Amino acid sequence: MKLNEPVAIYEAGSNLEAHQLAEVLLAAGVQSQVVEDNGTMGILNGASQHPQVWVASADLERAQAVVEKFDAESSNLLSPVNQIPVELHAEWIDAVCDKCGTVTRFAPIQKGSVVNCPNCFAFMDVGDDVDYDDWNVIDQEESEGSDSDSESSEEAPE
Repeated sequence: MKLNEPVAIYEAGSNLEAHQLAEVLLAAGVQSQVVEDNGTMGILNGASQHPQVWVASADLERAQAVVEKFDAESSNLLSPVNQIPVELHAEWIDAVCDKCGTVTRFAPIQKGSVVNCPNCFAFMDVGDDVDYDDWNVIDQEESEGSDSDSESSEEAPE
């Protein structure tokens, strides 16, 4: 597609971002052209070129309104990244391999998972997520419940 009197309206951080804006512009009825950053020579010479989005000068005002909205919405998309849940601020977990004794540090989000030890490749639990004392309570409740069931069956009418 050929643009009459093209004007660069946006310098993107990546080729993907430039193409996303081009799709948004197209949905708004504005034809655009993306100039991608595909060269490796710019990186080697220290002069990398950022991807740009170009529009016809006749569509400049409409395109600028779309770009402003695009910028506002894309910054809103990034805001949840900054609002990390409280449980992810937890301390790092040091797990000890039962087989070789190697201590390995894991991110809090891996708590409760099973991974391979980086030293001996045996399975190891990340974090002590389960309180084994609770299991005994459950077993005791089940055994008490089964005792009452057996007593009630003995009292059945003849």
